[in-house]
Amino acid sequence: MVWRTFFVVLLFWSASVMGATSQQIFVLAVDGMTCPLCVAAVNKALRTTDGVLSAKTNLVQTQAEVQVEAGLQAQVLIEAVKKAGYDAHIIQVNSVEETIRD
Repeated sequence: MVWRTFFVVLLFWSASVMGATSQQIFVLAVDGMTCPLCVAAVNKALRTTDGVLSAKTNLVQTQAEVQVEAGLQAQVLIEAVKKAGYDAHIIQVNSVEETIRD
């Protein structure tokens, strides 16, 4: 048990030393999209939002997958989509740990 705790602590320490960043992926259901121009408008609205790292919108699934910096509130994404003229709500949230090596 002591060794297991030691390795967990070592793992977190090494991740912080190597520059680990925490990110989240939100999956939004987007209502009202009917054409490729709608997809472009939603993508632009999301991608120009501070804290958004990437956004992919799917017309057939009427969803957007948005990778953001940790701490960005889901409501910010929903408001960005609303400003573009569409309704949205969060259907899934995933955390991502990414290690950046210099």
